[in-house]
Amino acid sequence: MYFIFRYERKKLNESFFAEAVLLDYHYEHEKEKPVVQGMPAPEYTVYAPVMQYETDSEVITSRYYMHLRTRRYKIGEKIQICYLPSSPELFWFPDEKEEMYKEYIITAVISVIIMIIYSIAEILA
Repeated sequence: MYFIFRYERKKLNESFFAEAVLLDYHYEHEKEKPVVQGMPAPEYTVYAPVMQYETDSEVITSRYYMHLRTRRYKIGEKIQICYLPSSPELFWFPDEKEEMYKEYIITAVISVIIMIIYSIAEILA
């Protein structure tokens, strides 16, 4: 887990900034698992921004890798994004950098808890 976090941090530090234009939103309907068996599951629409931006060598049109529950930006709006020169079609919003770190930390903590529970179960068995 430490090495994944370290790799991701290095990747974030090697990113380039670009000004992108929001072309459209790709949307999907999703269902959550029902809270009570037999009850209808809640449905909602999620959105993935489709952005266009220019790198040093080409113009990229790409869809965001995550779906959002709301449309944060207006179509046609110019937004600052980050991308990797090695994979320019993958981008993210710089203001979400802290959220990405939180996800990695939460994943690491959950992994450690699972390992501890598994170890205790092995000792007691």
